[in-house]
Amino acid sequence: MKKQNINEPVTLTDEQAVDAIYDLLGKSFPDKAIQREPLKIQEVSNNLGFINPGPKNINHLLLKLDREIRSKSDAENNIEMGEIINRDYKDHEGDLFDNLRDWSRFAIIIPDYASAPAIVGHFLAEFGGQIDYHERPGYQAIHQHTSYKDVNLEFQFHTVKHAELKKATDIFYHQYNNIVVPMNSRIENEKLAIEAQMNEYCQMVYNRSDFQASLPAVKALVSDYQARAPKVQKKKLKHFCEYARKADLVQSELAAYLPTFLGKYNEMQNTKLEHVEKI
Repeated sequence: MKKQNINEPVTLTDEQAVDAIYDLLGKSFPDKAIQREPLKIQEVSNNLGFINPGPKNINHLLLKLDREIRSKSDAENNIEMGEIINRDYKDHEGDLFDNLRDWSRFAIIIPDYASAPAIVGHFLAEFGGQIDYHERPGYQAIHQHTSYKDVNLEFQFHTVKHAELKKATDIFYHQYNNIVVPMNSRIENEKLAIEAQMNEYCQMVYNRSDFQASLPAVKALVSDYQARAPKVQKKKLKHFCEYARKADLVQSELAAYLPTFLGKYNEMQNTKLEHVEKI
């Protein structure tokens, strides 16, 4: 039996990598009772589905808005959000609310990234907007940012494994979202050490993914769409409560519509497949 060199990196399966992240989080935050739970995927067919995280409550929206507009200097000097709004957004509150691009949001679960060009094209044709590509350590995904009934809307396209990694790593980021981490402090050192280990586990999964191989086809499709897409002017909502109420309605409306919408996509793909088989 061949002995493993102690200097060789340990390679984990996808399942083991996700479990390892939860184990790391549990040891790092023992007071949080962190444990892995199944993804709440509403399945459609052909390994397609979506996750509806539900509308954000007002407290979560305010916390995220605070993080979006507060600079490092503001945080370190304990400047209140109200002061920042008066200073930077007094006469254009609509711009303030547009800092949050996911007032309503869904995760679209796809079987693999080879299918991403077709499904992203389907969503662009229906909802428009722009596509962002996330390729940073610890996170790989395709995001669509658009507006639906004047509400900023985000679709994230994930495989099941990538969605599981995001759910796990989100727990880590939420631990630090609402605190100022002093530079060169014990807290920052702990945070960086945990993040580095999580990124290593994530990369094991990403190395087996077809994400990178599929990106050129997605980018080509998006480039073609942008060349043809009309410029849409969105009405700016002026009041926080108006935004929150409309986002709640949009979340519910799209949750009811997505099964039909994804079902139509499946029908189109099956029709194409039957045509190819006949040829």
